[in-house]
Amino acid sequence: MIPFNPACGTRMTGDERKMSIISCCIPLFAKKGFEGTTTKDIAEASQVSEALLYRHFKSKDDIYEAIRENICKSKDGVIKHFETLPLTTESLVFILYFILLVINHNHRDPVRAAIPRLFLMSSLEDGKFVREFNEIKFGPVLPIIEKLYEHGKKKGEISNAASLNPKQVMWFAYHVATGLKTGSLPGKIYDYGVDQQTLIQDALRFVLRGIGVKEEIIHSLNLPEIQRSMEEIFPE
Repeated sequence: MIPFNPACGTRMTGDERKMSIISCCIPLFAKKGFEGTTTKDIAEASQVSEALLYRHFKSKDDIYEAIRENICKSKDGVIKHFETLPLTTESLVFILYFILLVINHNHRDPVRAAIPRLFLMSSLEDGKFVREFNEIKFGPVLPIIEKLYEHGKKKGEISNAASLNPKQVMWFAYHVATGLKTGSLPGKIYDYGVDQQTLIQDALRFVLRGIGVKEEIIHSLNLPEIQRSMEEIFPE
């Protein structure tokens, strides 16, 4: 992940300067979108001249592509852990809960905090950024969800009445998560009357009921314990 560099205009090596420009551009693209951002905006945000900017990047497209490549880099450790999960409905819960928690995590780093808004702006433009991210990050998760979902139905822990395919299961959870996140981007728009942790847990139960997980399974889940184990495996 691109590190936040608050000293965008300080003296640094060529590689450091290139990464600094990328880092300074993320909040800018997130606010104005790709089409609305000029090279003059980028130079000012990076505290460099446009001439120096062009020494590192041929065009605005090159900078945007560098941001995409960096953010879309796959974290193989997450997928590898998902692949080792036991064949249980609780493992499916673990993955869906992970999606909800990660997307709704409140980052202190202003660059990482700007990424959800960057995704939203991409969706309002050509959507290429979001499509690439989803293909790399969620593509490998789909067969794992499929295996766990089908196993849960065979065990009778997930109702066949839902008639969903694995893509629906994953993207419904994703859309609930991104919907919650979008509502918090400019500040708290919606008052759910509960704290953040309770909200995410309630959203998870909402998703689980929607995909057909039976009530007795939902009531038996120890969500705080699942979250603690998740935080141990995947620290910040």
